[in-house]
Amino acid sequence: MQLRYLLPPPPAQRRGLFICRLCTVIGLLLLIGGAVSIVVGYTWPHEGVEQSIYKIVIYE
Repeated sequence: MQLRYLLPPPPAQRRGLFICRLCTVIGLLLLIGGAVSIVVGYTWPHEGVEQSIYKIVIYE
């Protein structure tokens, strides 16, 4: 009975695993950043719809 599964993976496989983990972390950070920006965008104090319509009318 051999215990091959206890050995670390070969270097090429280890590098691929590192790249996969790095991409996963970057993707999760982008996902969390997008969610935070959506929440901030909805809760940020902003002017009403009527004021923005007035600005558009005045601009034209």
